[in-house]
Amino acid sequence: MPYMNQPTICDSAGRLYDDPRTILKATPSAPKSNFNRYENINKMKPIRIITTVFLILLPSLALAEVSDKVPTISQLWSQGFIIGLIAFMGSIYRIWTGVISGLLALFFSFYISQILTDPFVGSAIINEQGTSYIIAVWGSIVLMIFLLTIGFVINLRKRKTT
Repeated sequence: MPYMNQPTICDSAGRLYDDPRTILKATPSAPKSNFNRYENINKMKPIRIITTVFLILLPSLALAEVSDKVPTISQLWSQGFIIGLIAFMGSIYRIWTGVISGLLALFFSFYISQILTDPFVGSAIINEQGTSYIIAVWGSIVLMIFLLTIGFVINLRKRKTT
């Protein structure tokens, strides 16, 4: 007996059914049920995961054409810090060692800025890496110059006291 407001289904023979799934089970010529159409989704789960991961990684694989040939942001900062530290130590010790280490810092700065200012490679790097790469390039150059300058100031103050 159907509840109130629950529809009843009538098949072609005039039989009444409370549940629409029973009509599909009762008649052998009835088409396959749409109620079980989500049953095969669990079987397709690994394929969907692989496809999703591939589609997510596809743009990064295509963008790696230029970015894999230049230093990463962490490499820029670490190289800037290490070269700046060498320049700092050299400029504290003697003026001429500071000049030599300053030339090393100048060479690194020139190399990185030339890559970034290239009309083809630089624009591709900026498109792929974004403004954080520009900040890292110029920040590492400023860090080297800052450490070199601090070393020279300390050396000059040492000279004045002696």
